[in-house]
Amino acid sequence: MNHPLVSISCITYNHAAFISECLDGFLMQKTSFEFEIIIHDDASTDGTSEIILEYATKYPTKIFPLIQTENQYSKGVNVIAPNFNYPRCKGKYIAFCEGDDYWTDPNKLQKQVDFLEKNEDFSLCFHSANIKIEIEDYEFKLGIIENRQYSINEIIKGRLFQTSTVMFRNILNMNTLKNKLIANGDQILFLECSEKGKVMGMVDVMSVYRIHSNGVSISRIRTNEILAKKKNYKQLIYIQSKFKSISKDIMNDLFVDNSMTLFVLYFKKRSILCFYYLFRAIYFKPKLIFKAFNYFIKKK
Repeated sequence: MNHPLVSISCITYNHAAFISECLDGFLMQKTSFEFEIIIHDDASTDGTSEIILEYATKYPTKIFPLIQTENQYSKGVNVIAPNFNYPRCKGKYIAFCEGDDYWTDPNKLQKQVDFLEKNEDFSLCFHSANIKIEIEDYEFKLGIIENRQYSINEIIKGRLFQTSTVMFRNILNMNTLKNKLIANGDQILFLECSEKGKVMGMVDVMSVYRIHSNGVSISRIRTNEILAKKKNYKQLIYIQSKFKSISKDIMNDLFVDNSMTLFVLYFKKRSILCFYYLFRAIYFKPKLIFKAFNYFIKKK
């Protein structure tokens, strides 16, 4: 396949229970164009890679896997897709879906391509998704997506949309996304796209975001919540230095929220470091010191 219009980027790790549903969602797509499926498996140990290879054998001109023998994340590669998938993508557009999520609408790709082809000033579009929570007593809410343009200030706030809903123009400098400071490469990619062009939301529900106990984000937080939050804090510093169009007030709110979370975590450990993050929160929002303490009381 020399000229696919769309490249689907899929990253997996120990998704044996989910990967077939994910791949079937790709293969059911009804399109007027060619698309390719670019997969990276980060040395799964549960049989995920074997399932991927079975599909690749059945669809050799459609599915292109890269199966690692050593786990790249544990070796310090924070962002997988920009390092291993995007350089292999030939499409004019890139869509993603991680191996534990899946698409539900066979016309998803066609709808998004149709929009981007007709609107060249837009660099990215996303759509609504359902959430499938497989963890007891876990709460998670996505933003309500409307058929309209979204700003960079809305995107930076987070929890607006999921990666399984995104399609973007293959126009970014991927070396930027390989920066070791980056904890969440998807967030940086969305912000990069919002500076390259306009961003469109689509109300159609066309995918499912699955939350389960072995999910990467959940696992990282459970393993070391403080480390995860400190990485987020460093990413905020990086974002503040790189994306000047983001509202200063919004950035300050994000710093306060992250700082107070770290304050609470360190306070529970009776660590003196808690005061460092308390002072950081006050530094960014001096007038919100009472709000910060209310936040602490609520978290406690």
